[in-house]
Formats: sequence, C-alpha cells, structure tokens
Amino acid sequence: MRLVALNAPARQCGFQPGQALAEARAILPSLEAIEYDSRADAVFLSEIAGWADRFTPLVGLDGDDGLMLDITGCAHLFGGEARLAEDVTSRLRQQGIAARAAIAD
Repeated sequence: MRLVALNAPARQCGFQPGQALAEARAILPSLEAIEYDSRADAVFLSEIAGWADRFTPLVGLDGDDGLMLDITGCAHLFGGEARLAEDVTSRLRQQGIAARAAIAD
C-alpha cells in the first residue's frame, strides 16, 4: 500500500505521495491512513464541476483530479482572468478544497 494524497501536517512530516505506507508508519507509527476510494473521488470531482458552471458553461474533467474551465468570453464578467482565477480558488479554499489555477490561451 502506498500514500496517495496527503494533508498539510503529513507533508510537513516529510511524507510524499507514492511512499510506502509501511515506511511512513515506521517513521510515524500513529499515522492515520484512510483507504483510497476512487469512486468517491470521481463523484466529488463531478460535483465540483457542476458547482464550477457558475463561472462558465464549459466545464470538463481533466484527468482524475482536475477540471478545465473554458473561460473564453467569460473572464470580463469577473473582472478579468486573474480575478476569475482568484475567485475560483478562493471559493474552493473556503470549502476546504485545496486548488491551483492556471490560465492559458
């Protein structure tokens, strides 16, 4: 078994995604590990995609852990591209979801 996702305290301890759980527990025996549920993650990401349609009607899944929003013609409604990206990530953080945003032509 391997670590898939880590919270901030686990990262501060130096754990890395892909690290063996046995190795991590040798370092920190009290490490709490929760079994990965890919189906639940997919449902949750789909729900976030539905939420994100407030920014653009063109929202798509990008891999197992990302979304792509086509903001062509929408950014000006939110004060420009930078403000739109900040609005999206800020709202997600307020909901306890870590997020990064990038905008490209």
